[in-house]
Amino acid sequence: MVVSNKTIFNSTYRGAIEFSSSRLRPGMLSFGVSHLDKSFPAPNFVKIQGKLIINGYGGHQFGPGGNLTIRPTGILEVGNNFNVGHFSRFVISSHSVIGDDNMHSWNNLYMDTDSHPIFDEKGNRLNEAAGFKIGNNVWIGAKCTILKGVKIADGVILASTSLVTKNLDNPNSIYTSSRMIKSKVTWSNVIV
Repeated sequence: MVVSNKTIFNSTYRGAIEFSSSRLRPGMLSFGVSHLDKSFPAPNFVKIQGKLIINGYGGHQFGPGGNLTIRPTGILEVGNNFNVGHFSRFVISSHSVIGDDNMHSWNNLYMDTDSHPIFDEKGNRLNEAAGFKIGNNVWIGAKCTILKGVKIADGVILASTSLVTKNLDNPNSIYTSSRMIKSKVTWSNVIV
């Protein structure tokens, strides 16, 4: 694990991070390290009271200036070759899954809970937490918000500033929020 000197671990216990692969290697998981070779003044905050499960043996990167909060009931499971850019925030209270070979840009928000409960007149909770599921080979643009209970199909490209409150079911498609704008596409992580 590689951790920047600006990463602050709070209430994270031994065993909170679980690696499913038997092929562990140095640098397999990083917090607060930039692939852009830039200096970020903001610290990373990591609070894992539940479980962070790291699948696969590739690189798993949480960029600098972010916030990863996994509450006691929460599980965040990330796939092989996962990369999320700087200033992104995770608030996890349920079981949320991110697939393999994902590239997520900066300033994104991922929440599988509303945090504060809402009750009806009989005292029944109306807004239970519900995990999200992001498929394999998904590219999420900058400043997107992924909310509870949604499913994003394999190969989806999500346009910057999208708000996802409904399932994005069509694989290999470009979406802006919940509206599909083109299908039968692929993408590459090579910068040109």
